[in-house]
Amino acid sequence: MATLVPSSTRSALRSVASAFLVLIVTATLAALPSLAQSEGGEGGNEALQRLEQTYRQGMQAGEQGDHEVAYNNLSEAIELAEQEEQERALARLVIT
Repeated sequence: MATLVPSSTRSALRSVASAFLVLIVTATLAALPSLAQSEGGEGGNEALQRLEQTYRQGMQAGEQGDHEVAYNNLSEAIELAEQEEQERALARLVIT
């Protein structure tokens, strides 16, 4: 038998999930402080700009109460940050 969850509880859960994603994205971005400076080519700058734009859009959507858009954008920002970190790690291996 399915249990109905009150809309106030769903809203609270979405808020908690959004806050958790903001925390993860913020921590991920903090782990990449020198990304813009360490990337020599334009590709790194474009990737960083896309990451920052996606993060800002997610934060703005969260502030406006659009939790689904916030969740999607912040999830994408996490993925972009992870890709950038992996590419940087590979570049260090190649240079070394």
